[in-house]
Amino acid sequence: MSHDQPPEALDVFVSYAHEDEDLQDELRKHLASLERQGKIRAWHDRGIKAGEEWAQKIDVHLDASEIILLLISPDFMASQYCSEIEVPRAMQRHQRGSARVIPIIVRPVDWREAPYAKLQVFPKDAKPITLWSNQDEAFLNVQQGLKRAIEDEIRRRRERGQAPPPPLDSLPREPQPGSPVVPSANARRAPLVSTVSEAETTAGNWLRDRRWMVGGAVAILVVLGLVGLSLHDDPVVESPPRGYIHQGADYTNVTQRGRDPLKDDVLLMMGDVSVFAENRVGHYQEIGTWTKDTSVRVRDSIQGNSRSGVWLKCEKVEK
Repeated sequence: MSHDQPPEALDVFVSYAHEDEDLQDELRKHLASLERQGKIRAWHDRGIKAGEEWAQKIDVHLDASEIILLLISPDFMASQYCSEIEVPRAMQRHQRGSARVIPIIVRPVDWREAPYAKLQVFPKDAKPITLWSNQDEAFLNVQQGLKRAIEDEIRRRRERGQAPPPPLDSLPREPQPGSPVVPSANARRAPLVSTVSEAETTAGNWLRDRRWMVGGAVAILVVLGLVGLSLHDDPVVESPPRGYIHQGADYTNVTQRGRDPLKDDVLLMMGDVSVFAENRVGHYQEIGTWTKDTSVRVRDSIQGNSRSGVWLKCEKVEK
């Protein structure tokens, strides 16, 4: 992408299931004209470079993009990462008015009860792209609708007098530990203190303000600690409603003791068990813990590689 884009370009985040990558690629082709016109900077997780933290990179773009596209399909709605991490965060930003969420129906699926069901969707009449006799026409319909929405957002930003944010990839990285901090040549310089007395006054004010800040912070921490002790003696452990556990985790099969779990078997946690979610790149990411005596029901089992063994897809049994 060219670096001479006008600064008004909107950052666009594309959320999709990897099973729909071909459809995502076709959409990007139709958005290329908007990128060349400097109206958008589109990004998806294939923009993550080798060695970068994929989750952190996704978070940065998801939390800062002004347009968030959801490519809706059966695989998207079945994806735990898309449905339980990306969609809730996108809808929170949409409700706050800090981003605009636009669902695009790419394959037939029942999405009418989803959190984004009340939003304007594309293509026309919410007809899935794969059901159009001419898919180029479907993508053109989506591109034209997105162009209108993007121009509306740019116009609103101008009317509010809001300065466009810098490109996300141009933001400075945090310095690595032990590396010297080199100020930018364009950094705003602080005015020099002209006299010794002025310097002493400035230093005194800084120390006084610093003491107040430190004292206030300590007081707040003490109060929070006392409140926490009074409300709860034990640490609060996150307990996700569903996720994956290893077949060798610490549990007992309640449905039929001693056998390997099958679908719909109920398992009772005999100790704390780590719960994982399958992320966008096919790996498992820890998302919480099921504590001792938690009951869960097996919904599926997935054979991993020789190292990871079998994963059990479970959900908590409501008591």
